[in-house]
Parts: sequence; C-alpha cells; structure tokens
Amino acid sequence: MSQANDGVARWGDDKIERNGVNFIVRDENGSTIAYVTNRVSEDGYLWLEHTVVSSQLRGHGIGGRLVQKVVEMARNEGLKIVPVCSFAVAEFKKHPEYHDVLADPANASS
Repeated sequence: MSQANDGVARWGDDKIERNGVNFIVRDENGSTIAYVTNRVSEDGYLWLEHTVVSSQLRGHGIGGRLVQKVVEMARNEGLKIVPVCSFAVAEFKKHPEYHDVLADPANASS
C-alpha cells in the first residue's frame, strides 16, 4: 500500500467527526490534526472557509477527504457551497462531480 493510501486508511471516515457544519480529524490522543471550517450565511449558502491539515498528514489525501465530506453534507442538506480557501477552490476544479453543490458566487452574500 502506498504512503498516501496508508494515510487515508489510517485517518479515514471513522476518524472524521462532524461538529455542526465543520469536520475534524483527531489523533489517538484526541488532539485536532486536521479540520475544515464552514459557515452558513443568512441566505443559506455554505461558505467553505478553511481546510487545515497538520504537516504530518499532508500529502495523504485527508484535506480532499474533508472537502468531500462537506460536499456530501451539502447534498444531504440541500445547501450550495461557496469555496473560499484556496485548497477548496482547487478541489472543486479537480472534481467536476462536485459542481452540483457549487454556488454561483454572484448570488451568495457573505
């Protein structure tokens, strides 16, 4: 198994916690080692603001998995996403299958 796959397996879905509209990955000691922060604006848009992954996990696909969890949540809850952080913007460019929940920024107010 490649190093990247080891990271995803070790820090997979069972390690990703939902906290409101945010998602967190904690290590075995309970310390936060990766997270994505979002907020829902008054007009119902989900602003994907920050994706942070500790240096020990970078390159293991965890950031992408966190963005994918936000996309799944948006689909389940009927929300449109405004990606703000540069990583999230890049993920939406890489994954056209996410475009069903991509908001038109002209319609969203912060």
